Formats: sequence, structure tokens, C-alpha cells
Amino acid sequence: MYSEEGYLDFEKNSHSDLFVKGMESVKLGLERGNNIVLMCTEKDPIDCHRAIMVARAFSLEGIDVKHILPNGKFQTQQELDRRLLNKYFPDRAQLSLFDYNDPVSDEENIKLAYRERNKEIGYHLKQKERAIV
Repeated sequence: MYSEEGYLDFEKNSHSDLFVKGMESVKLGLERGNNIVLMCTEKDPIDCHRAIMVARAFSLEGIDVKHILPNGKFQTQQELDRRLLNKYFPDRAQLSLFDYNDPVSDEENIKLAYRERNKEIGYHLKQKERAIV
């Protein structure tokens, strides 16, 4: 499921039958007391589609998600949320004399930040076209 701009839309895909079925399998494993690890080659979770799409989906369902960093420390999904807010909306708390709209909540900004990150790291159809040529 791709966006109109031609990148793989993580939000749309997270509602697909296949994705939901995969999440249910992982949740069943967690309910049975298993520790489950999803691996990626990206060193920083902010660059990983599993963190931006999969871990976010689990976090939204109330599942505690931790990312293992190269130094062996952990970063929670909530810490990643804050990093994304700071990356895409660094001035969000600043008041403006010229903006008469109601301020946007951090929750809404987080959604927008995940969408922006998705655009940057999601698979683009143009990548496929270049590989074919």
C-alpha cells in the first residue's frame, strides 16, 4: 500500500490483514510469557522501519517496547517519540504573535512526525524503478 507520493505508507500497512495477523501472533507469544525480539540492521531506531511502523503499532496497543542501542543501553518507544518531536517540531512550544490557531497537541505532532519519518525512510517506488533500469 503506497502513498500518492509513491512511498510505502506504514500507517496504511499497519491496518492490513497480514500486518494485523502478524501482530496477533507476536501478542500471543507475549501472553504466553515469551520474550520477543525483532531485529534490524539499523543502529539507530529512528532510521528503522520496524521502530517507526511495527514498534509504534505495539506501543499504541500498550505494549512496552524497548530498542537496544549499539552501546547496549535501551531506548523506549516514548523516548523515540520525543526524539521525533524534537526532530520535526523543535519549536512546538514556542508561542507566536502571528499564529491565531489553537496549538497542536504533542499527540497530534507525534502522528505527524511518524508520517514525516515514514516519507524519509519508507521504500519508494522510484527505488524500484532505478533497480530495474
